[in-house]
Amino acid sequence: MLRPPSADILETRTELRVVLELAGVSPDNIEIQLANNVLTITGVKKDEEARDDDGEFRWHISERRFGSFSRSFVLPSPVEEEDVTASFSEGILRIVILKKVTARPRSIGIETPATGEESDFEVDDRLLAELRSAEESPKAIVGLLDLTFADIEAFVETEDLTPDEAKLAEELRSAAEFRQG
Repeated sequence: MLRPPSADILETRTELRVVLELAGVSPDNIEIQLANNVLTITGVKKDEEARDDDGEFRWHISERRFGSFSRSFVLPSPVEEEDVTASFSEGILRIVILKKVTARPRSIGIETPATGEESDFEVDDRLLAELRSAEESPKAIVGLLDLTFADIEAFVETEDLTPDEAKLAEELRSAAEFRQG
């Protein structure tokens, strides 16, 4: 087995970079695997010596090494296993792996409706009340409540509707889409 190649692992805010020296190794003979936050690089450095016509030669000095190698690294941060790139140039293998986005504390602003405007909750309550009473046609409800297609989409995704309400909501969607179109 060949001596494991020298490696560097660098970490930025968004990614991990792994750099390996693989002089004399063809990129076709390298395999990279990433599973459970463990990066494994395996490969083979082949002897490509020219031989004479009869297939024989005589060594005078043999200091280079050939054979297979394997390196495995437990990565220092959780990574996106599907978001990996690798490049190979002049005997250097470079692997870039995006880190998983972790929950970071952030400040969340509080929105308040402008004077005379309804909050999303108020729109949802009025829409649900109209759906349940269903005294108006879908086009009239859309006009009465001044609803957009996006309002109805957001509402339908957040409410548990009965089959009749869902059917009426679908008609409202069509009416709002027609109105905006």
